[in-house]
Amino acid sequence: MNNQLFVIPMDGSPKAAECVDRIGPMLAAGDRAVLLHVRDGKSRSDQGAIAEAERKLASRGIAVSREEPAASDAASGIVDFVRSNRPDMVLMQSMGTGDERTGVAERVLRSSPAPVLSIAKEANIRKTFNSILVPTDTTAFSTAVLEPLIPMAKASGASITLLFVDWDDPTDTPEWRSDRRQQRVNHVAQWLREPRKMIEDAGLKAEIRVEHGDVDETILKVVAEGNHDLVAMATHGRSGAGRWIVGSTAETVRERSSIPVLVHCPVAAKKKAAAASNKSIVSRFFPPVRTSS
Repeated sequence: MNNQLFVIPMDGSPKAAECVDRIGPMLAAGDRAVLLHVRDGKSRSDQGAIAEAERKLASRGIAVSREEPAASDAASGIVDFVRSNRPDMVLMQSMGTGDERTGVAERVLRSSPAPVLSIAKEANIRKTFNSILVPTDTTAFSTAVLEPLIPMAKASGASITLLFVDWDDPTDTPEWRSDRRQQRVNHVAQWLREPRKMIEDAGLKAEIRVEHGDVDETILKVVAEGNHDLVAMATHGRSGAGRWIVGSTAETVRERSSIPVLVHCPVAAKKKAAAASNKSIVSRFFPPVRTSS
C-alpha cells in the first residue's frame, strides 16, 4: 500500500543526512516523507545536508517536505509533531550507545503514538519483511504490539514468532532444571494461547519459541540466526526504574539488533486513538498478497 506518511527526524548534521541512504530504500514512489528538524536552540541546522537528503528521496519518486518546528528539546518537538500529524510510522536510525541522538531516540520511542521503526547503523535491511520476531514476557502489555503489527504482517502474509526467554535458577540440579524447563514450556503455550489465536485468526502462521538465558542476549542471539527480518516489541513508555524489563530490553535490542526493530508504545497509542480517526497502519514495505479471483 503506497501513499503512506513517514516522519524522518533529522538533527541537521551531515551524519544525520547520511541516514537517508539507509532509510530511503524502505520507502517507495507514492509515499510521503517529512524531514523533521526541531529547532531547539542547541544545534545549527545544515540546510545543505537536509537539501541533499531531500534530493535523494525525491529522486525515488517520494513526495518530500521539510518541517522545522521550534521546541525546548528535540525529543519533545518530534513527539508533538507526531501527535499532531498522525503519520503511519516514524523512521529513525539508531546511532549506537554514547551518541547524543541515542537519548533523543529513546525518549521518542517511549512517547510516540505512532510505531517507530528503528534501524541500527549496521542493520541488514530487506525490501520486505516476511518473518517477524516478537519477544514477549507473556503479559498482555508485551503482546500489545500485535495490534499494529498484524495488519502490516497480513498485507504480505508474514509469519510471526512469539519468543519467550526463560531463566534458569543456578541452584537447580540438572534433573530439576530439566523438569522445570519442560513445565515452563507447557505454561508458556497456555499463556500465549490467545495471542497465537489472534495471529492465526488473521490467516497468518504463528509459532511459539522458548529459549533460556539472559533476556537481551538471547533475543539478539535468535536475531543473529538470520531467520527473521524484523523484531517487533512493546515499550512501557517509562523512564528510570519504572521501565522494568520490557522498556530496557527494547532499548538494548534496538541499539544492537542486526535487523530493523519496530517499537510500539501502547500507552501513547491509546492517547492518540482517543483523538484520531481509525487510520490503518499498513506499511509500504509489506506488499499486498495476490490472491486468485
